[in-house]
Formats: sequence, C-alpha cells, structure tokens
Amino acid sequence: MNKLLSVVILSIFLCSCANPLNRATAKQYYGGGVQNQNKGDWKNATESFRRAYINTQWGNLSDKEAALYAYEYGRTSSAVCDWDNAKQGLDKAYKLDTKIGAPLHYDLVEFALMYQAMGEYQKSKEYFIQTLKSMNKDNILEKQPMYYADTLQRYSSVLDHLGDVAHSNDLQKQAMKIIEDNPNAKPHRAVPHGQHCG
Repeated sequence: MNKLLSVVILSIFLCSCANPLNRATAKQYYGGGVQNQNKGDWKNATESFRRAYINTQWGNLSDKEAALYAYEYGRTSSAVCDWDNAKQGLDKAYKLDTKIGAPLHYDLVEFALMYQAMGEYQKSKEYFIQTLKSMNKDNILEKQPMYYADTLQRYSSVLDHLGDVAHSNDLQKQAMKIIEDNPNAKPHRAVPHGQHCG
C-alpha cells in the first residue's frame, strides 16, 4: 500500500514539473517559426508556433512560455486567415498575460489587426481603444515610438472605414508627428494579417 502511494505521489510530482525535453522541443519549434516568418513563409511559421505551443501543454511549461507561443501561433494564424485558431491563440495569450501581469497591448493590437483584416471594423475599433489605453499605461510612445505611430495609423484606417474621418485624420497627424520626431528609428514591422490566405 505504501509503495502504491509513493508511486502515485511521484506521478503527481512529475506531472506538476516542467518537462525539460518539451521545453527544448518548444524552443526549437519557436526558432523554426521565427525563421519561417522572417522568410515570409507564414504557413510553416504558423505550424511551427502551433507545435511550440502544444509542447507547453504536454510539458507543463510556464504560463510565460505558453503565453508567448500562443501569441505567435494566434497572430500567424491570422496572417494565413485561419481565424478560429487566431482567435483561440490570441485569447489564450491574453488570458495568460493577464494572469502573470504582463503587458497586454501586444495581444490587444493583434486582435485589433485581425478584426481589421476580417473587415469587422467596429470590433477592431474596440480593440484599438483598449490597445491605446494599455500602451499609454505602459508609456509605449516613449519606449517604442514607431510601434505607437504604426498603431495610430492602422487605427486611423479603421476609423476611416467607419466614416469617422475627423478622428481618422487626427490620428494620422499624430502618427506623422511621431515619425518626424524619430527620423532614425526603424519602421515597425507588423504581422500581415489576412494577407497570406490559402
């Protein structure tokens, strides 16, 4: 009986610890995903990030690791128009980032861009509003001005589609001022949501 109890306890202990093999495998897939993404191979990038995320589940890896891989899987899924998996990945990342107290604007802006690519402009607007609140809270204008300017420009496009031309023009002016004030900064590279369907 004591031996059986020891086996049960050991099994529980092993299940509750992160598996180093899964961690190494997840990192490998993540690296492959980044390489494919840099080459513009969005289909294989998505598959690599999917496998990285699966290994966080199999290996009981940390919430931080799971959030990163779910985030990458979600946004690359959106690039290839796999909307269901895009939503699931980004939602998982957002919930985990909320849980661990990580910045939320990265997840929120990808939701906004995803819905923009889907043509759901009202939903996109709602996420852009949340994104800017989160960015302002984390002082992103000072830390990453080109990222902030890019977000303003994309939000401006959504407002233009919704007929809010005055607000759209205002955001464009703000974005251009930021770009002019940072002439040596590299442009922000966003994932091309909805541009690699099929």
